[in-house]
Amino acid sequence: MMASHVNVVIPKKSNFSGLAELLSDLSRDPAVDTICIVADGQNTYDTLPDPSDGIIKVVVPEGVGIHKMWNRGIEAVGRESHIAFLNDDVRLEQHCLSSLSDSLDNDPTIGIICPNYTSIDMNEDRRVLNTCGSRYDGTGGLAGFAMMLRSDLVKVWNFDENLTWWYGDDDILMWVTRTMGMHAVISHTLTANTPTVSLSEPTHQPTLVNSSPLTANTFKTSGSEYQPLRFNRHTTGRTSKC
Repeated sequence: MMASHVNVVIPKKSNFSGLAELLSDLSRDPAVDTICIVADGQNTYDTLPDPSDGIIKVVVPEGVGIHKMWNRGIEAVGRESHIAFLNDDVRLEQHCLSSLSDSLDNDPTIGIICPNYTSIDMNEDRRVLNTCGSRYDGTGGLAGFAMMLRSDLVKVWNFDENLTWWYGDDDILMWVTRTMGMHAVISHTLTANTPTVSLSEPTHQPTLVNSSPLTANTFKTSGSEYQPLRFNRHTTGRTSKC
């Protein structure tokens, strides 16, 4: 059975040249339906390739943050299919999104999935309760730079736009696993890599979260990392246990 269609949202902030290679990877994947490139400001928008079959481009005001960009992409591609959220410099193994879509189709307990981004061979899919967190040695969790959300959850999910450039992957992971009671998984059969992922954690969390509906203790310092603790949000279109 052919994998379900997958829509793709790609935030585009920098002038990094990896977008063409990613679009080439996606063009060879039969599951890919609509690709939306979300430009961070008009200057970036003007550098994007012209829209073509299956590719659209939209723009948000410069500097509004990746969470707003992700949400704008969801609006553009619609909420009927699985959505893959990809950094603009990711390289994907052949038919990667088809295989991830198959995994979601075949296991209704998986809410979100990403490819294996480490150099370590995995014998089976691995369920995770944390995010990558700049750990590429096999100890990290969900990869925010290449993650696919199942269609059932796409219908009701919105990223928290009070966050700017960090913690969106933590946010969606916690919602999927704690609120929705589903699994987050790293696929053992597929690989992805991205050369420009930031290797440093933010040093001043309050500059990254502005008047957020998250509780004051949602993030706390643990060594050099910020760990999300719990939800207490009432965001439109999102289910909450609080």
